[in-house]
Amino acid sequence: MLTDEERTRFLDHLLAIAQAAPRRTLPLLRRQAVYLLGFDWRQGVLDWLRAEWQQASRLSTGTSIAALLEARSASVALAALGETAHIHDFVESTGDEQSELANMNYWANWVGEFLDDQHSDDFMVAGARRGRARTCSTTSRVVCPRVAANG
Repeated sequence: MLTDEERTRFLDHLLAIAQAAPRRTLPLLRRQAVYLLGFDWRQGVLDWLRAEWQQASRLSTGTSIAALLEARSASVALAALGETAHIHDFVESTGDEQSELANMNYWANWVGEFLDDQHSDDFMVAGARRGRARTCSTTSRVVCPRVAANG
């Protein structure tokens, strides 16, 4: 268990990482730091997350998978802090087929559906999925029941 001082220092470090990590060269590190800031209830961090969500959601309107994931990380962090409108806005803005496929591949990776490690975001983009996937398992049916129902 962390002391209050250790927790504050840890969260300050996450904020510094999120602010300093370049979007283009360290996207995963940046996204993870943003996501984890959802555990920091300080007003300054909440304000920073709101600004991050504004910027990330503007970037995600294109076809960039990295921008889409940034917007999701900020949306989830804000939802963890009680601001659920952002996650609803994110979901509504990502209803196209490419975004849905990217989201499904993202979660399939996290729940162990890919047999190979994924080292970039490229596997989430339609037609660029690399590695071997497990056969349709119970996990797949839970992650995306609509796809499982359709075969």
